[in-house]
This record gives sequence, C-alpha cells and structure tokens, in this order.
Amino acid sequence: MASMFVVQGGIQLRFPSVKHITTEQLYSWLQTQSHSNMNVMLLDIREEKEYDISHIVDAKRAELEITDFQQIHKEIEASNNENYAVVAYCSVGYRSSAFVDKLQRYISNTQDEKKYNIYNLEGSIFKWANEGRKMVNKFNDFTIYVHPYNLIWVYLYAYNTAHLLLSI
Repeated sequence: MASMFVVQGGIQLRFPSVKHITTEQLYSWLQTQSHSNMNVMLLDIREEKEYDISHIVDAKRAELEITDFQQIHKEIEASNNENYAVVAYCSVGYRSSAFVDKLQRYISNTQDEKKYNIYNLEGSIFKWANEGRKMVNKFNDFTIYVHPYNLIWVYLYAYNTAHLLLSI
C-alpha cells in the first residue's frame, strides 16, 4: 500500500530518534523467544476500546502516563538481559512513536546510562493485520477486526471494517 509507505515516512521524519522494527522482525522474535534468550515486552498504546477489538497476542496496554513509564523502566532494568526489547504499537505508528520518544526521554532523565532496545512497530497493527498475522480480542479469541481509529486511517487497513467498528 503506497499510502502506508507515505504515512511511515512522515512518522519517521516526525520522530527521528525513534528506532523502528519491521513486522517480520517482531514476528521472528515472538516465535523464538520461548526457546532463546530473547524477551519482548509488547505494548499496545491505543485506547482501551481499540485494544478490546483486537491486539497482538500477549501485548499489554500502556498509556502516555508517567506511572507507565516508571513501571516499564523497572521491568526493563529487572530483566538484566541485553536481548530484552520493548516494542510499542498503535494503529499506524504515530502514537506509539510518540510513546517511544517520551519513554526514551524519561529513561534518559533518570540518569540511567544503559542503552535499551526500545522500538516502534513499523506500520503498527494495521500492517500486522494486513499481513494476516494473529490478533486476539478482549476475550482472547482470534479476530481479523481492527478498530480503525478514525475515518482517515481506515483506508490503510485492507479489511475495511470501519462501518462495523466506528460506532463502538
């Protein structure tokens, strides 16, 4: 989708300090983490109603709140594992890039000099869903539905279900 490519370029220009990970790389990490020393903290930055419709398996919901940053920082430090990665996502990557940017600034303000692997998921859940990757709803049932967030982003999701979900 050409329009997704344009959106991703704009996000990367807006948040130049944020590292991005592809859906392919995240999928690979998630498949191997049970039998390797790779650990992934997957954070969904969307609103609760969006998360309830669908989210990537094992993702935790997080918000742009200082308490979330404190908790995430504690979990990263406690992991004591250089193969520990935090991956944030939203609908297309804007909100999650803002989250990653703020989390990085929060950590740098704590005088913690370690370097952490913190990423935005490129294309976020729309790209993940467009590739047919597994998602679950709030009942942990598999689903193909994704909350469109708004009438602009809905066109970036191949299975346009906005008419079903915008009223939720």
